[in-house]
Amino acid sequence: MVPLVVGLLGSTVSVVGSWVPSVWYDEAATVTSATRSWAALGREVPHVDVVHALYFAVMHVWFAVVGYSPFTLRLPSAIAVGTTAALVVLLGTPLAGQRVGLVAGLLFPLLPRVTWMVLYRR
Repeated sequence: MVPLVVGLLGSTVSVVGSWVPSVWYDEAATVTSATRSWAALGREVPHVDVVHALYFAVMHVWFAVVGYSPFTLRLPSAIAVGTTAALVVLLGTPLAGQRVGLVAGLLFPLLPRVTWMVLYRR
């Protein structure tokens, strides 16, 4: 239960302000690639890293399901931060104790690199 609560808090911290419509260059590249047809996306694959191709394909399906907006573009990242925070609690607890695992999970979404990527790049 504790990892779930920490994960939800991490996602909440990450999603705050995500609807603000200032899309960065890398986000615009994601939107451009993910909103192409499957055929056009297939033609792009040889020119990008496989990791990016997989991400664009996942986002293509995501946008087909929920539509595109700055919020829906950034929501998967917020979910990933929350999931990671919960995993930090799950991994930290057996390694260093319940209190350390909890504190580490709560602090993870506030780390400068995480907050910069999720909050300040908007």
